[in-house]
Amino acid sequence: MKTWITLSVVALLPMLIRSPKALLPLRVSRQNPGHFSGLFRRYTIHTVTGITGDAGKRSDTLTTGKVSSTHGADGLVSSVSGSVESQVVVTDRFFLTGARGEVTPFEGSGFDARVGNGHVVSLAWVLHGLRKSGPYILIYNHTTGEAFFNATAIRKRLTFPYPTLYIALLCIMILPLPVLIIFAVLEMWQKFRFERSGVRPLIDSLHTDAAPLTTRNVRETEAADAAGSAGSDGNGRMADPASSLREMAALRDSGAISEAEFETAKNKILRQRW
Repeated sequence: MKTWITLSVVALLPMLIRSPKALLPLRVSRQNPGHFSGLFRRYTIHTVTGITGDAGKRSDTLTTGKVSSTHGADGLVSSVSGSVESQVVVTDRFFLTGARGEVTPFEGSGFDARVGNGHVVSLAWVLHGLRKSGPYILIYNHTTGEAFFNATAIRKRLTFPYPTLYIALLCIMILPLPVLIIFAVLEMWQKFRFERSGVRPLIDSLHTDAAPLTTRNVRETEAADAAGSAGSDGNGRMADPASSLREMAALRDSGAISEAEFETAKNKILRQRW
């Protein structure tokens, strides 16, 4: 019995050492949104913001299970037993074009994010210590104001980073089960609080990064609308393209629209003409 208790305590040590982190809320630092606060400050948050293009999804069905059969005296199958489970995994795919023209490809599962072409979107991923790579934990759509979290990545990297084999070992020992249940409840509490309020400083920081792209999207839309109105008269008939181009050039020269917005409007006017 003493040996059993000793082994149980030794097996529980990794979890007991981490217990202070389990008792604290997971929050992004307001002073430095690139880090978490408190005992999680060694985790760094990296982000990229851009306008989405070529957005799409891929669905894969993963089937697991086991089926067995028994044969009768005549050699034919007499009965079949077992269970099969299917799980649909949705993978998000898109490209982000930043304010300086840099392109970041993204492909990841666990989000099922509502992202469309032309939306201003931010990605956030987490690194720990000196690691060079880490999982994406957040997709934030500035255009719709929606946040999409990867619950599996948050759990494995931040709130409950224990491998399946270790958890199975604790379950077999039975004695550590009450502690394991307590930690599971704390993990759900941490993740819930993080998604509701702890991530807010990071989102506020991402809004600041996305502001130039959001403004550019609005200006391009306004320029396209102006091109549409300049390309037709009040009765819906096509106006003289030369006159329309002169109007758009005047807007460009006055500083109301940029050179890129002028080119967009010009192309739309010429397309309507021909």
